[in-house]
Amino acid sequence: MSHLDKLPQSLIGNDIPIIGCDIDGVIRNFTLAFTIIYNRIIKEDHLKLPKIDLKREPTTWEELAGEPPYNKEVTQKLWNERIREVFEIAEPYPEAREFLRELRKLGHINFVTNQPSHVEKEGYNDNWCSKHWRLIRRDSIFYSKGEEKWKLCNILIDDSPHNIQAAFKNKIKTFTISHKYNKNVPGFRGTWKQIIIELKKQLNHKENENATDGISRV
Repeated sequence: MSHLDKLPQSLIGNDIPIIGCDIDGVIRNFTLAFTIIYNRIIKEDHLKLPKIDLKREPTTWEELAGEPPYNKEVTQKLWNERIREVFEIAEPYPEAREFLRELRKLGHINFVTNQPSHVEKEGYNDNWCSKHWRLIRRDSIFYSKGEEKWKLCNILIDDSPHNIQAAFKNKIKTFTISHKYNKNVPGFRGTWKQIIIELKKQLNHKENENATDGISRV
């Protein structure tokens, strides 16, 4: 069942593409911030564990849940007690600002993210968006189970293989930001710039300054 009824009525039934844009792994470099706090815990707790190279990118999505080379106990402590610090230091990807600037020309943007309940409740993600993206309206941020993000859009841009596969299975156009952990996904996969080029091609895009999205122009 679609959740598109949550959107402004002006969007329903017209030809404006509804683009679901993930946050972590797409516009926010969550992995780097996570690893910095992970290493900080090892140092502060005097644990005899190897630190993770900050230049290393996970090869599987499950690593941040405690799969090697990450330690399960440390990652659990991080998620349960120190996750606020991750959001405090996380930075946008350098390519993200231009990516969103181009994306807003192509349709309405919903920012769709899957977060632990305490992250949503404490507002860590909303606060991060306000800090780094003043123009993202809070009513355009949707919290959803990862594999149900497709219900809030007809185009999904994500980095998670599970989310992309679920959307593709449900006939949603999928675009995956390329990372080491998502090599085998259906749909189009590429860099931020490559995705914009392919989106324009698939949508037969013409400049539409009247398109609405989740980014305020005020």
